[in-house]
Amino acid sequence: MKSADNKGFTLIELMVVVVIIGILAGMSLLGMQNFQNASALDQSANELKFEITQASLQALRNNREYTVMFAKPNAYGYQVWTMIGGVSTRVDSFSLRSGTYFDIAIIDTVAFSGSGAVLRAPAAIKLKKGNRTKTITILSSTGEVIIQ
Repeated sequence: MKSADNKGFTLIELMVVVVIIGILAGMSLLGMQNFQNASALDQSANELKFEITQASLQALRNNREYTVMFAKPNAYGYQVWTMIGGVSTRVDSFSLRSGTYFDIAIIDTVAFSGSGAVLRAPAAIKLKKGNRTKTITILSSTGEVIIQ
């Protein structure tokens, strides 16, 4: 029983407050991690879309084939190649955002002719980060890159 002049909190009350704060902090950290995964995946997909579109434009501008190659299954990098004087030459290399990777079974490529037309493209390119997935599709008829 409390006396009239004892105006503090009990140990039980303080522990309940600490537990509630811990639960709220844990929930906010989980939400923040999900947001960061989604953001990194979106950025990787947009950067890949940009580089594929650039390869198409470079093929058209330079009137020669350009290829975007996705290295290997569960890889996080890709490269742009072209033919110069009959020799395959790497133009540039890129990396996906941290923790994001290609979900492909084999080495895959997207190739554009000197007229900018799609020569070959996989049915879909899947990017993964955590439990999230983005699918990138290249329309063979127009070369348009779509992110889903």
